[in-house]
Amino acid sequence: MPREPRPRARKRANVQPPESTKIETKERPGGAKVKNHANAKRKARRSRLVADERVDHIFSEKFMQARERREVISLICRLFLHGKKPVEIKKLIEEDERYSRYAPYFHREDAWRLIRRAAQDGWLEFAPPLEVDLAEKLARLYSWRREQMTVVASPMIDDIAARAADKLLEMIRRCCRNGDDPVHIGFAGGRMLRRVAQKLAKDLRTPSADNPERIVFHAMVAAFDEEHFESDPNNFVTYFLQEPLNVDVSFIRLPAPGLVETGLRRDLERFAAIRQVYERAKEIHIIVTGGGSWADKHGPFQGYMAKTQSSDLKKLNELGTVGDLLWQPMSSEGPIDMEEAGLDFRTNTLVDLGQLPELIAGNVDVLFVLGPCSRCLEPHGEVLDAILSTRPALVTDVVTDVSNVHDLVRNTGRAL
Repeated sequence: MPREPRPRARKRANVQPPESTKIETKERPGGAKVKNHANAKRKARRSRLVADERVDHIFSEKFMQARERREVISLICRLFLHGKKPVEIKKLIEEDERYSRYAPYFHREDAWRLIRRAAQDGWLEFAPPLEVDLAEKLARLYSWRREQMTVVASPMIDDIAARAADKLLEMIRRCCRNGDDPVHIGFAGGRMLRRVAQKLAKDLRTPSADNPERIVFHAMVAAFDEEHFESDPNNFVTYFLQEPLNVDVSFIRLPAPGLVETGLRRDLERFAAIRQVYERAKEIHIIVTGGGSWADKHGPFQGYMAKTQSSDLKKLNELGTVGDLLWQPMSSEGPIDMEEAGLDFRTNTLVDLGQLPELIAGNVDVLFVLGPCSRCLEPHGEVLDAILSTRPALVTDVVTDVSNVHDLVRNTGRAL
């Protein structure tokens, strides 16, 4: 029986794959080309779906309602905070009758993405531990009260700022209990205090009967740099306007340059708008300020002074400057009066360092927040020593970190 003719093979169309799915080739030294066997389609798809989009994709596929979405993320985060691994979370949700109805909504590999989404949305917070024993020893060494000293077991600016915001809220509520309402707070500038303001604004969104009805913020200093205004306390207002608070908030700006010629400093007060701001500084109950080391090459205070191109840096070095407090120079012996030192330029602040002891005697609290350099994490132990040693005291409460305390011990040779 004759064979049937075999069907001819169809000629393939010469169709080029899209650029995103082409298999890349690599050329070896001998000239031969070798295929890269990575899955190009999968790689292209993953590059298009970032973690946030992946989470949205998961939920949209499951047709979840907003309430169920929040429930699932909350459940996963709580189990994670209890020390459960993603595989353990999946097993627990599948086997525990209380959680089984959430099992269809996620896979094991989704747990990390959902936790990251919660962190990005501000649902998760890290509470850095406190070094209670170290704070007690430091207070005893400098003859301070224990409750005035807070030492954070972290060098990270966000962690120190979070504890400082907790301390500030405690001080605000103490003022409220003493009958001060509204409570007036003076904020100096800087990266650290910007984070403190951000955390305080978040805390004030939670209702509390201990909070005052109204808070008035005063900018203690104006802008030093028009190009980098994020550290200007006049701009901290944005954190308190992003979401409705359970406290009425108002702001008193300082409409003046942060650095002025020393001879013109008093002339600024002749302007009615500026004079009124200085007069209202008498209403302040709490001053919040940071500090920095003169030896820190990233320190903003000496950076701004250097921009004046005057002889002020040389004069400050000769005067033994170790750092700054409230944007004014400090030596190991105490504050340096910028006018008496004959500086050509000075910082324009609501309060001079020499006025702080008198304000403290009049029941004004001064919160000093000191971390390491935010850029290189170099500690500022010499500044901490100068602040704690000065008498009469320039501050009432201190929030710092372990690295600064250890640096203080190394610099001074004191034993805790």
